[in-house]
Amino acid sequence: MKLTIDNWSYKNIKEEIKDFTHVEKVELAAFCAEKVIAIFESKCPDDKRPRLAIEAAKEFIKNPTDENKQRCKKAAGAAAYAAADAADAAADAADADAADAADAFYVADAANAADAADAFYVAVTYTADDADTAADKTQSLKQKIIDYIKELKVEKMTEETKEQKDKPVYTQEMADNGELPPVGSSVVLRYNFDSKTVTHAGIVLFSSAGNCILATDYGESHFNIGDYIYEAIDTRTDEEKLIDEMENLITEHCSSNGTLRDLPRTFLEHYDITPK
Repeated sequence: MKLTIDNWSYKNIKEEIKDFTHVEKVELAAFCAEKVIAIFESKCPDDKRPRLAIEAAKEFIKNPTDENKQRCKKAAGAAAYAAADAADAAADAADADAADAADAFYVADAANAADAADAFYVAVTYTADDADTAADKTQSLKQKIIDYIKELKVEKMTEETKEQKDKPVYTQEMADNGELPPVGSSVVLRYNFDSKTVTHAGIVLFSSAGNCILATDYGESHFNIGDYIYEAIDTRTDEEKLIDEMENLITEHCSSNGTLRDLPRTFLEHYDITPK
């Protein structure tokens, strides 16, 4: 289900970002926290823990090392204590908006990206002067989150497309010519064993005339090539395979001087279809 203002909920936020990486979730959470940092700091100007959590999250986004990840989590924990302190102060002063704003700073821990998004608009609601203003603010800010999620998804798709484009490819033509597959390409190793055909598919880590190392579903596997045959992995969809097959049928039909009138019969025979 696509996230919209009308179906906004914690559950739907989580569903919308379920395919995000850890870093992408941190990006979303940091975005949400920055939208409410002013609320918290206006009530607790001397407490820098939420601000430091955002800075730690940004540093992790730029350089997602294990060290920065631990710093990020540590800052998130400190921000959580800030939320607790703000909640205690709010209880004494009947001032709930600072505590709700601080809730968004659980943000530095990517697992709470959805919580940060939800806390984000709640905090803003509490700072509104009246119900109408609150409604306008939350509608606007919910849309900002939705738009930002869309931006992250576009960036994700763009990066995945670039990675796919830059990835080395081993074609069947290269295999037929006896060429070795380049490192990083996907291949199938095929050989006969005990009257059976055995195949191993994976990404090439190393290849030579006599040896091959593949990253398979079972881990890193070493093969002495011997009678192995390299084959390209067919990455076409079922629809693309069918289209290519039909194009080949048409080409063969035309090259054998078949007429356009007989073409449907060629398809019927090839796919073993009996007209009703």
